[in-house]
Amino acid sequence: MARYRNLDDAKSLRDRCDARESDLFNTRDELEILRPRHGRDETGDEKDVPWVARRAEGINIKQLQDLSSDSKDEIQIFFIRQDRSWTTLNITRKLFEDVLSRFQIFQPFWRCAFTFGRKFKENNFEFPPFHFRWSSKEVFECTYVLRRIELHNRTPAEGQGLWSPRQSAVYHRSDLSGQTPDRFVIIAPSESGEDMLEQLLEFAREESQTASPFNIHRILIADSLKNWQEYLSSLETKLKDQSDQAVLAKVGAEKDRENVPPQMDFNINFLDRQRLKQLKDSVIDAQVIFHSMTNYTKGIRVQAERYCKYRHLASGIECDCISILDEFDLHIAEVELHIKRTSMLNDRAEATAKLLSDLLQYEEAVALKKLGHESQKETVAMYSLTEQSTKDAKAVKILTIITLVYLPTTIVANFFSTQFVHFDNDGNLQVSSSAWMLAAFAIPLTAITVAIWWTWVRFFTEVEIPLTQEVTFTHINRLDSFRSIFSKQKRQSSDLETGSNVSTISPQPLIGPVPMRATYSGGRAHQRAFGQTLRPSGIVALPPSPKNE
Repeated sequence: MARYRNLDDAKSLRDRCDARESDLFNTRDELEILRPRHGRDETGDEKDVPWVARRAEGINIKQLQDLSSDSKDEIQIFFIRQDRSWTTLNITRKLFEDVLSRFQIFQPFWRCAFTFGRKFKENNFEFPPFHFRWSSKEVFECTYVLRRIELHNRTPAEGQGLWSPRQSAVYHRSDLSGQTPDRFVIIAPSESGEDMLEQLLEFAREESQTASPFNIHRILIADSLKNWQEYLSSLETKLKDQSDQAVLAKVGAEKDRENVPPQMDFNINFLDRQRLKQLKDSVIDAQVIFHSMTNYTKGIRVQAERYCKYRHLASGIECDCISILDEFDLHIAEVELHIKRTSMLNDRAEATAKLLSDLLQYEEAVALKKLGHESQKETVAMYSLTEQSTKDAKAVKILTIITLVYLPTTIVANFFSTQFVHFDNDGNLQVSSSAWMLAAFAIPLTAITVAIWWTWVRFFTEVEIPLTQEVTFTHINRLDSFRSIFSKQKRQSSDLETGSNVSTISPQPLIGPVPMRATYSGGRAHQRAFGQTLRPSGIVALPPSPKNE
Protein backbone atom coordinates (compact mmCIF):
# COMPACT_ATOMS: atom_id res chain seq x y z
CA MET A 1 0.00 0.00 0.00
CA ALA A 2 1.31 3.47 -0.89
CA ARG A 3 2.39 5.67 1.99
CA TYR A 4 0.26 8.63 3.07
CA ARG A 5 1.60 11.91 1.76
CA ASN A 6 0.51 15.49 2.36
CA LEU A 7 -0.27 17.12 -0.98
CA ASP A 8 -0.72 20.90 -0.72
CA ASP A 9 -1.64 23.22 -3.57
CA ALA A 10 1.69 25.05 -3.77
CA LYS A 11 0.89 26.90 -7.00
CA SER A 12 -2.36 28.40 -5.73
CA LEU A 13 -0.64 29.33 -2.48
CA ARG A 14 2.19 31.10 -4.30
CA ASP A 15 -0.24 33.02 -6.52
CA ARG A 16 -2.12 34.23 -3.49
CA CYS A 17 1.12 35.17 -1.75
CA ASP A 18 2.22 37.17 -4.78
CA ALA A 19 -1.08 39.06 -4.77
CA ARG A 20 -0.87 39.87 -1.03
CA GLU A 21 2.88 40.50 -0.75
CA SER A 22 2.74 44.32 -0.65
CA ASP A 23 -0.05 44.29 1.95
CA LEU A 24 1.33 41.48 4.09
CA PHE A 25 5.10 41.92 4.38
CA ASN A 26 7.36 44.79 5.34
CA THR A 27 10.87 45.81 4.32
CA ARG A 28 12.40 45.28 7.77
CA ASP A 29 13.07 42.11 9.72
CA GLU A 30 12.23 42.01 13.41
CA LEU A 31 12.08 38.28 14.03
CA GLU A 32 12.60 37.48 17.72
CA ILE A 33 13.09 34.25 19.63
CA LEU A 34 12.45 33.26 23.23
CA ARG A 35 14.43 30.15 24.25
CA PRO A 36 15.34 28.57 27.57
CA ARG A 37 19.05 27.65 27.59
CA HIS A 38 21.23 25.77 29.99
CA GLY A 39 23.15 28.02 32.36
CA ARG A 40 26.93 28.14 32.30
CA ASP A 41 29.43 28.42 35.12
CA GLU A 42 32.26 30.93 35.32
CA THR A 43 34.53 28.75 33.13
CA GLY A 44 31.96 28.60 30.37
CA ASP A 45 31.31 24.90 30.67
CA GLU A 46 27.72 23.73 30.62
CA LYS A 47 26.42 22.48 33.94
CA ASP A 48 23.26 20.68 34.87
CA VAL A 49 21.75 23.86 36.28
CA PRO A 50 18.25 25.35 35.84
CA TRP A 51 17.38 26.96 32.51
CA VAL A 52 17.14 30.65 31.94
CA ALA A 53 14.97 32.43 29.37
CA ARG A 54 16.96 34.24 26.72
CA ARG A 55 15.50 36.61 24.10
CA ALA A 56 17.22 37.43 20.82
CA GLU A 57 16.02 40.14 18.42
CA GLY A 58 16.72 40.79 14.75
CA ILE A 59 17.43 37.20 13.77
CA ASN A 60 18.81 36.80 10.25
CA ILE A 61 19.00 33.86 7.88
CA LYS A 62 22.48 32.79 9.12
CA GLN A 63 21.19 32.65 12.70
CA LEU A 64 18.18 30.63 11.58
CA GLN A 65 20.53 28.02 10.18
CA ASP A 66 22.30 27.78 13.51
CA LEU A 67 19.03 27.54 15.41
CA SER A 68 17.74 24.77 13.17
CA SER A 69 20.81 22.64 13.87
CA ASP A 70 20.87 23.37 17.63
CA SER A 71 19.48 20.36 19.47
CA LYS A 72 20.20 21.64 22.98
CA ASP A 73 17.05 23.75 23.21
CA GLU A 74 13.91 22.14 24.53
CA ILE A 75 11.59 24.91 23.26
CA GLN A 76 12.04 27.72 20.72
CA ILE A 77 9.36 30.42 20.48
CA PHE A 78 9.63 32.79 17.51
CA PHE A 79 7.76 36.12 17.52
CA ILE A 80 6.78 38.06 14.38
CA ARG A 81 5.77 41.60 15.29
CA GLN A 82 3.09 43.91 13.94
CA ASP A 83 3.10 47.61 14.80
CA ARG A 84 -0.68 47.83 14.93
CA SER A 85 -3.71 46.03 13.61
CA TRP A 86 -4.46 46.07 9.91
CA THR A 87 -0.84 46.87 8.98
CA THR A 88 1.96 44.84 7.46
CA LEU A 89 4.05 42.34 9.42
CA ASN A 90 7.53 43.42 10.46
CA ILE A 91 9.26 40.78 8.38
CA THR A 92 10.24 40.39 4.75
CA ARG A 93 8.80 37.72 2.56
CA LYS A 94 12.23 36.15 2.03
CA LEU A 95 12.89 35.71 5.75
CA PHE A 96 9.34 34.47 6.37
CA GLU A 97 9.60 31.83 3.66
CA ASP A 98 13.05 30.83 4.94
CA VAL A 99 11.61 30.27 8.44
CA LEU A 100 8.87 28.07 6.99
CA SER A 101 11.19 26.01 4.82
CA ARG A 102 14.04 25.64 7.33
CA PHE A 103 11.75 24.43 10.13
CA GLN A 104 9.55 22.40 7.77
CA ILE A 105 6.36 24.31 8.70
CA PHE A 106 3.34 22.93 6.84
CA GLN A 107 1.53 25.12 4.34
CA PRO A 108 -1.81 25.54 6.25
CA PHE A 109 0.08 28.08 8.38
CA TRP A 110 -0.05 30.39 5.35
CA ARG A 111 -3.85 30.54 5.70
CA CYS A 112 -3.39 31.93 9.20
CA ALA A 113 -0.78 34.43 7.98
CA PHE A 114 -3.11 35.72 5.27
CA THR A 115 -5.53 37.01 7.93
CA PHE A 116 -2.96 39.71 8.78
CA GLY A 117 -1.70 42.62 6.72
CA ARG A 118 -3.13 45.84 5.41
CA LYS A 119 -6.94 45.90 5.14
CA PHE A 120 -9.82 48.31 5.59
CA LYS A 121 -12.46 46.19 7.31
CA GLU A 122 -12.70 42.99 9.29
CA ASN A 123 -14.17 39.81 7.89
CA ASN A 124 -14.81 37.20 10.57
CA PHE A 125 -15.29 34.45 8.00
CA GLU A 126 -11.79 34.69 6.55
CA PHE A 127 -10.20 33.06 9.61
CA PRO A 128 -9.37 29.39 9.05
CA PRO A 129 -10.37 26.61 11.46
CA PHE A 130 -7.99 24.65 13.65
CA HIS A 131 -5.65 22.55 11.55
CA PHE A 132 -3.33 19.76 12.67
CA ARG A 133 -1.24 17.03 11.12
CA TRP A 134 0.57 13.92 12.37
CA SER A 135 3.26 13.05 9.83
CA SER A 136 3.98 9.99 11.90
CA LYS A 137 3.60 8.98 15.52
CA GLU A 138 6.57 11.21 16.30
CA VAL A 139 5.97 14.49 14.42
CA PHE A 140 2.95 16.65 15.24
CA GLU A 141 1.98 20.06 13.78
CA CYS A 142 -0.93 22.37 14.42
CA THR A 143 -1.92 25.96 13.65
CA TYR A 144 -4.81 28.27 14.49
CA VAL A 145 -5.70 31.95 14.95
CA LEU A 146 -6.43 33.27 18.42
CA ARG A 147 -9.13 35.97 18.70
CA ARG A 148 -9.13 38.34 21.65
CA ILE A 149 -10.71 41.65 22.59
CA GLU A 150 -8.83 44.68 23.91
CA LEU A 151 -9.43 48.32 24.78
CA HIS A 152 -7.96 50.40 21.96
CA ASN A 153 -7.26 53.43 24.25
CA ARG A 154 -8.22 56.05 21.68
CA THR A 155 -11.12 58.42 21.27
CA PRO A 156 -13.83 56.42 19.49
CA ALA A 157 -15.28 57.82 16.30
CA GLU A 158 -19.00 58.03 15.58
CA GLY A 159 -20.52 54.56 15.77
CA GLN A 160 -17.40 52.95 17.30
CA GLY A 161 -16.94 51.48 20.76
CA LEU A 162 -14.07 51.31 23.22
CA TRP A 163 -13.17 47.73 22.32
CA SER A 164 -11.44 46.30 19.27
CA PRO A 165 -10.85 42.66 18.25
CA ARG A 166 -7.26 41.48 17.93
CA GLN A 167 -5.71 38.29 16.59
CA SER A 168 -2.60 36.17 16.97
CA ALA A 169 -1.57 33.27 14.75
CA VAL A 170 0.03 30.26 16.47
CA TYR A 171 2.03 27.43 14.94
CA HIS A 172 3.45 24.47 16.88
CA ARG A 173 5.70 21.65 15.71
CA SER A 174 6.69 18.89 18.09
CA ASP A 175 9.08 15.98 17.55
CA LEU A 176 8.24 13.29 20.07
CA SER A 177 11.58 11.58 19.47
CA GLY A 178 13.33 14.57 21.03
CA GLN A 179 15.75 15.05 18.14
CA THR A 180 14.55 18.63 17.54
CA PRO A 181 13.07 21.11 20.03
CA ASP A 182 9.40 22.05 20.18
CA ARG A 183 9.07 25.12 17.98
CA PHE A 184 6.39 27.79 18.14
CA VAL A 185 5.86 30.64 15.67
CA ILE A 186 3.52 33.32 17.02
CA ILE A 187 2.42 36.23 14.84
CA ALA A 188 1.41 39.45 16.64
CA PRO A 189 1.40 38.15 20.22
CA SER A 190 -0.15 40.22 22.99
CA GLU A 191 2.06 41.85 25.58
CA SER A 192 0.33 40.03 28.41
CA GLY A 193 0.70 36.72 26.57
CA GLU A 194 4.45 37.24 26.18
CA ASP A 195 4.79 38.09 29.87
CA MET A 196 2.92 34.92 30.83
CA LEU A 197 5.18 32.82 28.60
CA GLU A 198 8.27 34.28 30.24
CA GLN A 199 6.76 33.56 33.65
CA LEU A 200 6.09 29.96 32.54
CA LEU A 201 9.73 29.50 31.55
CA GLU A 202 10.86 31.13 34.77
CA PHE A 203 8.63 28.78 36.75
CA ALA A 204 10.06 25.81 34.86
CA ARG A 205 13.57 27.04 35.74
CA GLU A 206 12.69 27.25 39.42
CA GLU A 207 11.18 23.75 39.34
CA SER A 208 14.06 22.39 37.25
CA GLN A 209 11.57 21.01 34.77
CA THR A 210 10.84 21.31 31.09
CA ALA A 211 7.82 23.42 30.19
CA SER A 212 5.14 21.33 28.55
CA PRO A 213 4.40 22.59 25.00
CA PHE A 214 0.65 22.27 25.56
CA ASN A 215 1.02 24.38 28.67
CA ILE A 216 2.01 27.15 26.26
CA HIS A 217 -1.22 26.58 24.30
CA ARG A 218 -3.17 26.75 27.55
CA ILE A 219 -1.58 30.09 28.47
CA LEU A 220 -2.24 31.59 25.04
CA ILE A 221 -5.89 30.51 25.09
CA ALA A 222 -6.37 31.78 28.64
CA ASP A 223 -4.89 35.15 27.61
CA SER A 224 -7.29 35.40 24.64
CA LEU A 225 -10.31 34.71 26.88
CA LYS A 226 -9.63 37.13 29.71
CA ASN A 227 -11.47 40.26 28.39
CA TRP A 228 -14.48 38.70 26.71
CA GLN A 229 -16.66 38.64 29.81
CA GLU A 230 -16.11 42.36 30.40
CA TYR A 231 -16.82 43.05 26.74
CA LEU A 232 -20.10 41.12 26.81
CA SER A 233 -21.05 42.95 29.98
CA SER A 234 -20.57 46.29 28.20
CA LEU A 235 -22.75 45.10 25.29
CA GLU A 236 -25.44 43.99 27.72
CA THR A 237 -25.37 47.40 29.42
CA LYS A 238 -25.77 49.22 26.11
CA LEU A 239 -28.61 46.93 25.03
CA LYS A 240 -30.33 47.41 28.39
CA ASP A 241 -30.09 51.18 28.01
CA GLN A 242 -31.58 50.99 24.52
CA SER A 243 -34.34 48.72 25.76
CA ASP A 244 -35.19 51.00 28.70
CA GLN A 245 -35.25 54.02 26.43
CA ALA A 246 -37.65 52.27 24.07
CA VAL A 247 -39.91 51.07 26.89
CA LEU A 248 -40.04 54.41 28.74
CA ALA A 249 -40.30 56.63 25.67
CA LYS A 250 -43.56 58.53 25.19
CA VAL A 251 -44.91 58.55 21.68
CA GLY A 252 -48.09 59.71 20.04
CA ALA A 253 -49.17 62.23 22.66
CA GLU A 254 -47.67 65.57 23.57
CA LYS A 255 -45.57 65.42 26.70
CA ASP A 256 -45.71 67.93 29.48
CA ARG A 257 -41.96 68.44 29.53
CA GLU A 258 -42.10 70.85 32.44
CA ASN A 259 -43.25 68.04 34.73
CA VAL A 260 -40.90 65.34 33.34
CA PRO A 261 -37.47 65.02 35.02
CA PRO A 262 -34.50 65.07 32.60
CA GLN A 263 -33.49 61.51 33.45
CA MET A 264 -36.95 60.27 32.41
CA ASP A 265 -37.34 62.46 29.32
CA PHE A 266 -36.78 59.82 26.60
CA ASN A 267 -37.24 60.27 22.90
CA ILE A 268 -36.70 57.74 20.14
CA ASN A 269 -35.71 58.33 16.55
CA PHE A 270 -34.07 56.55 13.64
CA LEU A 271 -30.60 57.06 15.17
CA ASP A 272 -31.62 54.74 18.02
CA ARG A 273 -32.50 52.09 15.45
CA GLN A 274 -29.06 52.52 13.83
CA ARG A 275 -27.24 52.24 17.17
CA LEU A 276 -29.20 49.10 17.96
CA LYS A 277 -28.20 47.62 14.60
CA GLN A 278 -24.54 48.30 15.43
CA LEU A 279 -24.91 46.57 18.78
CA LYS A 280 -26.59 43.60 17.15
CA ASP A 281 -23.74 43.35 14.62
CA SER A 282 -21.24 43.36 17.50
CA VAL A 283 -23.13 40.51 19.18
CA ILE A 284 -23.19 38.49 15.96
CA ASP A 285 -19.46 39.06 15.45
CA ALA A 286 -18.83 37.82 18.99
CA GLN A 287 -20.88 34.70 18.25
CA VAL A 288 -18.79 33.93 15.17
CA ILE A 289 -15.56 34.41 17.14
CA PHE A 290 -16.74 32.20 19.99
CA HIS A 291 -17.58 29.37 17.63
CA SER A 292 -14.06 29.63 16.19
CA MET A 293 -12.62 29.58 19.71
CA THR A 294 -14.60 26.46 20.50
CA ASN A 295 -13.22 24.84 17.37
CA TYR A 296 -9.52 25.37 18.12
CA THR A 297 -9.81 24.88 21.90
CA LYS A 298 -11.47 21.49 21.47
CA GLY A 299 -8.98 20.60 18.75
CA ILE A 300 -5.99 21.44 20.95
CA ARG A 301 -7.50 19.52 23.85
CA VAL A 302 -7.86 16.36 21.72
CA GLN A 303 -4.31 16.66 20.40
CA ALA A 304 -2.94 17.32 23.90
CA GLU A 305 -4.48 14.07 25.09
CA ARG A 306 -3.03 12.22 22.12
CA TYR A 307 0.38 13.83 22.67
CA CYS A 308 0.38 12.75 26.30
CA LYS A 309 -0.50 9.20 25.27
CA TYR A 310 2.42 8.93 22.82
CA ARG A 311 4.99 10.98 24.73
CA HIS A 312 4.38 10.36 28.42
CA LEU A 313 2.16 7.39 29.08
CA ALA A 314 4.01 5.12 26.66
CA SER A 315 7.34 6.05 28.28
CA GLY A 316 6.07 6.05 31.85
CA ILE A 317 7.04 9.72 32.35
CA GLU A 318 5.28 11.69 35.04
CA CYS A 319 3.45 14.73 33.62
CA ASP A 320 0.91 17.34 34.51
CA CYS A 321 -1.17 16.71 31.38
CA ILE A 322 -4.28 15.92 33.43
CA SER A 323 -4.24 19.43 34.89
CA ILE A 324 -3.68 20.92 31.44
CA LEU A 325 -6.60 18.92 30.01
CA ASP A 326 -8.81 20.08 32.88
CA GLU A 327 -7.83 23.67 32.06
CA PHE A 328 -8.83 23.11 28.44
CA ASP A 329 -12.19 21.72 29.60
CA LEU A 330 -12.74 24.85 31.69
CA HIS A 331 -11.90 27.08 28.72
CA ILE A 332 -14.30 25.13 26.50
CA ALA A 333 -17.06 25.49 29.11
CA GLU A 334 -16.36 29.23 29.36
CA VAL A 335 -16.58 29.70 25.59
CA GLU A 336 -19.82 27.70 25.44
CA LEU A 337 -21.22 29.91 28.20
CA HIS A 338 -20.25 32.98 26.17
CA ILE A 339 -22.06 31.51 23.16
CA LYS A 340 -25.25 31.10 25.22
CA ARG A 341 -24.95 34.64 26.53
CA THR A 342 -24.46 36.11 23.08
CA SER A 343 -27.51 34.15 21.94
CA MET A 344 -29.56 35.77 24.71
CA LEU A 345 -28.11 39.18 23.85
CA ASN A 346 -29.09 38.61 20.23
CA ASP A 347 -32.66 37.76 21.29
CA ARG A 348 -32.82 40.92 23.39
CA ALA A 349 -31.48 43.00 20.50
CA GLU A 350 -34.11 41.56 18.14
CA ALA A 351 -36.91 42.20 20.65
CA THR A 352 -35.74 45.77 21.22
CA ALA A 353 -35.38 46.34 17.48
CA LYS A 354 -38.95 45.14 16.92
CA LEU A 355 -40.20 47.42 19.67
CA LEU A 356 -38.33 50.40 18.22
CA SER A 357 -39.70 49.66 14.75
CA ASP A 358 -43.25 49.42 16.12
CA LEU A 359 -42.84 52.69 18.02
CA LEU A 360 -41.46 54.47 14.98
CA GLN A 361 -44.35 53.17 12.88
CA TYR A 362 -46.80 54.29 15.57
CA GLU A 363 -45.25 57.75 15.62
CA GLU A 364 -45.54 57.90 11.86
CA ALA A 365 -49.20 56.87 12.05
CA VAL A 366 -49.86 59.53 14.71
CA ALA A 367 -48.13 62.14 12.56
CA LEU A 368 -50.25 61.12 9.56
CA LYS A 369 -53.38 61.28 11.71
CA LYS A 370 -52.49 64.80 12.86
CA LEU A 371 -51.82 65.74 9.27
CA GLY A 372 -55.23 64.36 8.33
CA HIS A 373 -56.91 66.46 11.05
CA GLU A 374 -55.10 69.56 9.88
CA SER A 375 -56.06 68.78 6.30
CA GLN A 376 -59.68 68.34 7.37
CA LYS A 377 -59.64 71.68 9.15
CA GLU A 378 -58.15 73.30 6.08
CA THR A 379 -60.83 71.68 3.93
CA VAL A 380 -63.58 73.05 6.18
CA ALA A 381 -62.00 76.49 6.05
CA MET A 382 -61.75 76.31 2.27
CA TYR A 383 -65.36 75.21 2.08
CA SER A 384 -66.40 78.17 4.21
CA LEU A 385 -64.46 80.50 1.92
CA THR A 386 -66.02 78.83 -1.11
CA GLU A 387 -69.49 79.16 0.36
CA GLN A 388 -68.91 82.82 1.12
CA SER A 389 -67.55 83.34 -2.38
CA THR A 390 -70.66 81.65 -3.78
CA LYS A 391 -72.90 84.00 -1.80
CA ASP A 392 -70.91 86.98 -2.98
CA ALA A 393 -71.17 85.73 -6.53
CA LYS A 394 -74.96 85.43 -6.16
CA ALA A 395 -75.18 88.99 -4.88
CA VAL A 396 -72.99 90.24 -7.69
CA LYS A 397 -75.12 88.29 -10.13
CA ILE A 398 -78.34 89.88 -8.84
CA LEU A 399 -76.76 93.34 -9.00
CA THR A 400 -75.61 92.58 -12.52
CA ILE A 401 -79.12 91.54 -13.57
CA ILE A 402 -80.64 94.64 -11.94
CA THR A 403 -78.09 96.77 -13.76
CA LEU A 404 -78.98 95.05 -17.01
CA VAL A 405 -82.67 95.71 -16.38
CA TYR A 406 -82.23 99.40 -15.70
CA LEU A 407 -79.40 100.05 -18.14
CA PRO A 408 -81.59 100.63 -21.26
CA THR A 409 -84.01 102.78 -19.27
CA THR A 410 -81.13 104.79 -17.90
CA ILE A 411 -79.71 105.35 -21.37
CA VAL A 412 -83.10 106.41 -22.76
CA ALA A 413 -83.86 108.62 -19.74
CA ASN A 414 -80.51 110.33 -20.01
CA PHE A 415 -81.08 110.82 -23.70
CA PHE A 416 -84.54 112.26 -23.37
CA SER A 417 -84.32 113.80 -19.88
CA THR A 418 -84.60 117.35 -21.06
CA GLN A 419 -87.47 116.59 -23.46
CA PHE A 420 -90.08 114.58 -21.56
CA VAL A 421 -90.02 115.83 -17.97
CA HIS A 422 -89.38 119.44 -16.93
CA PHE A 423 -90.63 122.16 -14.62
CA ASP A 424 -92.41 125.28 -15.82
CA ASN A 425 -91.86 128.78 -14.59
CA ASP A 426 -94.34 128.30 -11.75
CA GLY A 427 -92.45 125.22 -10.45
CA ASN A 428 -94.99 122.71 -11.67
CA LEU A 429 -93.86 119.40 -13.16
CA GLN A 430 -94.72 119.17 -16.83
CA VAL A 431 -94.74 115.88 -18.76
CA SER A 432 -94.35 116.09 -22.44
CA SER A 433 -96.97 114.63 -24.67
CA SER A 434 -94.23 112.50 -26.24
CA ALA A 435 -93.38 110.67 -22.97
CA TRP A 436 -94.77 107.45 -24.36
CA MET A 437 -91.69 107.26 -26.51
CA LEU A 438 -89.57 106.49 -23.36
CA ALA A 439 -91.47 103.29 -22.73
CA ALA A 440 -91.62 102.50 -26.45
CA PHE A 441 -87.80 102.50 -26.69
CA ALA A 442 -86.79 101.26 -23.20
CA ILE A 443 -88.94 98.11 -22.96
CA PRO A 444 -87.83 96.57 -26.29
CA LEU A 445 -84.18 97.41 -25.59
CA THR A 446 -84.41 95.78 -22.16
CA ALA A 447 -85.99 92.65 -23.61
CA ILE A 448 -83.38 92.45 -26.37
CA THR A 449 -80.48 92.86 -23.90
CA VAL A 450 -81.78 90.16 -21.53
CA ALA A 451 -82.45 87.80 -24.45
CA ILE A 452 -78.94 88.22 -25.81
CA TRP A 453 -77.41 87.56 -22.36
CA TRP A 454 -79.58 84.48 -21.76
CA THR A 455 -78.82 83.05 -25.21
CA TRP A 456 -75.08 83.56 -24.79
CA VAL A 457 -75.01 81.85 -21.39
CA ARG A 458 -77.18 78.94 -22.50
CA PHE A 459 -75.66 78.07 -25.87
CA PHE A 460 -72.17 79.56 -26.03
CA THR A 461 -70.71 79.15 -22.50
CA GLU A 462 -68.67 75.87 -22.42
CA VAL A 463 -65.93 74.34 -20.22
CA GLU A 464 -63.43 71.93 -21.80
CA ILE A 465 -62.25 69.12 -19.47
CA PRO A 466 -59.43 66.90 -20.87
CA LEU A 467 -59.82 63.28 -19.72
CA THR A 468 -57.22 60.55 -20.30
CA GLN A 469 -58.86 57.51 -18.72
CA GLU A 470 -62.19 55.70 -18.58
CA VAL A 471 -64.64 57.88 -16.73
CA THR A 472 -68.33 58.21 -15.90
CA PHE A 473 -69.87 61.53 -16.90
CA THR A 474 -72.61 63.08 -14.84
CA HIS A 475 -74.55 65.61 -16.84
CA ILE A 476 -76.48 68.28 -15.01
CA ASN A 477 -79.71 69.16 -16.72
CA ARG A 478 -79.80 72.75 -17.82
CA LEU A 479 -82.05 74.92 -15.77
CA ASP A 480 -83.57 78.19 -16.75
CA SER A 481 -81.54 80.45 -14.48
CA PHE A 482 -83.36 83.54 -15.57
CA ARG A 483 -86.74 82.11 -14.67
CA SER A 484 -85.41 80.79 -11.36
CA ILE A 485 -84.74 84.34 -10.22
CA PHE A 486 -88.38 85.30 -10.53
CA SER A 487 -89.74 81.93 -9.41
CA LYS A 488 -92.09 82.38 -6.47
CA GLN A 489 -91.94 78.71 -5.39
CA LYS A 490 -88.64 77.59 -3.85
CA ARG A 491 -87.17 74.83 -5.98
CA GLN A 492 -85.59 71.76 -4.34
CA SER A 493 -81.85 71.24 -4.46
CA SER A 494 -80.59 69.54 -7.57
CA ASP A 495 -77.03 68.68 -6.57
CA LEU A 496 -75.38 65.31 -6.76
CA GLU A 497 -76.02 64.49 -3.09
CA THR A 498 -79.83 64.50 -3.49
CA GLY A 499 -79.64 62.88 -6.91
CA SER A 500 -82.26 65.13 -8.46
CA ASN A 501 -81.94 66.43 -12.00
CA VAL A 502 -78.97 64.17 -12.54
CA SER A 503 -78.54 61.66 -15.30
CA THR A 504 -75.62 59.26 -15.63
CA ILE A 505 -73.93 58.36 -18.87
CA SER A 506 -72.34 54.91 -18.89
CA PRO A 507 -68.54 54.96 -19.15
CA GLN A 508 -66.96 54.72 -22.58
CA PRO A 509 -63.39 53.52 -23.03
CA LEU A 510 -61.00 56.19 -24.21
CA ILE A 511 -57.81 55.58 -26.15
CA GLY A 512 -55.19 58.22 -25.47
CA PRO A 513 -55.80 61.73 -24.14
CA VAL A 514 -59.11 62.62 -25.82
CA PRO A 515 -60.47 66.07 -24.88
CA MET A 516 -64.06 65.87 -23.70
CA ARG A 517 -66.54 68.69 -23.15
CA ALA A 518 -68.99 69.10 -20.34
CA THR A 519 -71.35 72.04 -20.92
CA TYR A 520 -72.92 73.74 -17.92
CA SER A 521 -75.74 76.22 -18.25
CA GLY A 522 -76.18 79.30 -16.13
CA GLY A 523 -78.14 79.70 -12.97
CA ARG A 524 -77.73 77.53 -9.86
CA ALA A 525 -76.54 74.57 -11.88
CA HIS A 526 -73.85 76.81 -13.40
CA GLN A 527 -72.79 77.96 -9.95
CA ARG A 528 -72.63 74.42 -8.58
CA ALA A 529 -70.61 73.24 -11.56
CA PHE A 530 -67.85 75.72 -10.76
CA GLY A 531 -68.09 75.04 -7.01
CA GLN A 532 -67.53 71.30 -7.34
CA THR A 533 -64.47 69.13 -7.79
CA LEU A 534 -64.04 66.99 -10.92
CA ARG A 535 -62.67 63.48 -10.44
CA PRO A 536 -62.23 60.51 -12.81
CA SER A 537 -65.52 59.04 -11.56
CA GLY A 538 -67.47 62.22 -12.27
CA ILE A 539 -68.31 65.44 -10.48
CA VAL A 540 -68.26 65.21 -6.68
CA ALA A 541 -69.82 67.90 -4.52
CA LEU A 542 -67.91 69.52 -1.67
CA PRO A 543 -68.62 68.23 1.84
CA PRO A 544 -71.52 69.88 3.66
CA SER A 545 -70.82 72.87 5.79
CA PRO A 546 -70.20 72.09 9.49
CA LYS A 547 -73.09 74.29 10.50
CA ASN A 548 -75.48 72.09 8.51
CA GLU A 549 -74.25 68.83 10.06
